[in-house]
Amino acid sequence: MDELRALQWYEGDVTGNDPLWADSKAYVTLNAIFFDGIENEMIKAKENKHLNPALLSRWQEVFGQDGACAALICLMQSHPLSRPCHVRRVERLYDFVQISQAGHTIAFTSTSTARQFLKAYGDKDGIVLLEADLPKGTYAIDLSAVLPHYAKAEEAEILLAPWLGVKMAEKQMDENEKGILDRNGNPPSGLYQMEVSRISLPQDEAVSVQEELIEPSIRVYDALNKGRKPVTSEIKAYVQLKKQLRSQCARAWKKLLSSEM
Repeated sequence: MDELRALQWYEGDVTGNDPLWADSKAYVTLNAIFFDGIENEMIKAKENKHLNPALLSRWQEVFGQDGACAALICLMQSHPLSRPCHVRRVERLYDFVQISQAGHTIAFTSTSTARQFLKAYGDKDGIVLLEADLPKGTYAIDLSAVLPHYAKAEEAEILLAPWLGVKMAEKQMDENEKGILDRNGNPPSGLYQMEVSRISLPQDEAVSVQEELIEPSIRVYDALNKGRKPVTSEIKAYVQLKKQLRSQCARAWKKLLSSEM
């Protein structure tokens, strides 16, 4: 897949009516697949975010060796940050805990060089404020430098790769930061400095995707999108499928990094 097209798709700069490539919020589903379990998906469903089954039924176009994830990773490897950047991000509390425990970014992670946080984040349930000083050479995409036409220039986005090493150190919030609210009117659980380091990929070998897991996984999305509890056996199938899809993405990283040696 064309690298710039993959980036535009991730950013939601899309046209047409294709169920996969015209999804302006495809990152919602894509990033959920990188997390263990289904808690991330359940939180997003409660936030009225749609989980797109096309990313599962057409997984080769997203996670295959010529798919969107591989294209994004190629772009990050060929266009790492050309300058140091100070960035900010507002993370869900649940996701923050998972990232802190894992010691690395779990999914593709959007950050911004904007000088301050917004006053409210009505699309997130439970928030944590993050700041980071990204060194030159970080595997991340400066969208304003890469895209010939950046549809959301006001977001000043720097997109971080999955599996970048991170360490969190809590900082004091000022009064303005304490006044930032989530969708339920609650203040941030904290402000953290995120130290970002080199890629740390899983050691497991890539595993083949079992096609028989796709239909039960799609039913998980259907249930969550309709506010229902998924069937336990189908949850197990989906969790297994997610691991297989992630391994395809990790394989793309390993292939690129081995070529640098």
